[in-house]
Amino acid sequence: MSGDVKWVSEDDLVTKVQSIMRNTGFRALPVCRDDGQIVGIISRESALTVTSRRSNIEVRGLMNTNVASCKPTDDILMAGRKMISARVKQLPVVDESNRVIGMISSLDILSAIVKQDYKPRKKLVKDIMSRRVVFCHENDELSKVWNTMLESGYGGLPVINDHDVVVGIITRTDLLKRRSALISRESGKTKRIKVSRLMTRNVKTVNPESDIEEAANLMVSIRVIRLPVVDANKKLVGIIDTEDVLRAYI
Repeated sequence: MSGDVKWVSEDDLVTKVQSIMRNTGFRALPVCRDDGQIVGIISRESALTVTSRRSNIEVRGLMNTNVASCKPTDDILMAGRKMISARVKQLPVVDESNRVIGMISSLDILSAIVKQDYKPRKKLVKDIMSRRVVFCHENDELSKVWNTMLESGYGGLPVINDHDVVVGIITRTDLLKRRSALISRESGKTKRIKVSRLMTRNVKTVNPESDIEEAANLMVSIRVIRLPVVDANKKLVGIIDTEDVLRAYI
């Protein structure tokens, strides 16, 4: 687990959450009382719904009070099962008094699994990949991507060109880092910024016949939580994330 915990209080503004997430890359922040006791959690997805016109929104209005957490003495695989069950990619680590003492991510758990040389129950990427992929085009406007992320719940989308070839990936972190690019449904303003301006290029990919252990090692080594799956012509055919890979192991 990481002991470098950033947390916010219920009466903090969500714009503060956005700033912390933008500077640290955290996908979720615990919401705590002054003594560090956890009362909720706020996700990056929720934080991104707030725009400059709603800058007075407090954390209490968007936080989730049904928090999945783990103990520092929990087994790694147990923590992974909790994460999969709750469909989250980060868990607060709490002590006996329910005070937050750390955070653990799906990538942390996958890293531990790789280092301890666990063997997956499934062998190939094609056995775990999602074939119905939510993606976007490099020439799409960010307003479309913003809406797609909100509606689908996905925090990152593969980017393709006119030939269905994967040319990049765009994430909520990219949107947070470029605050001026955040598009709101209620603002009435449209910023005609193309995906190609914000996306990460030279994205790593795997193919359907790749070994799951190979994919897990790649995720851990380059610190990413999702990998597009491409065919021999680099065309998009699927996607896997850390949850898919963890399921293959545990």
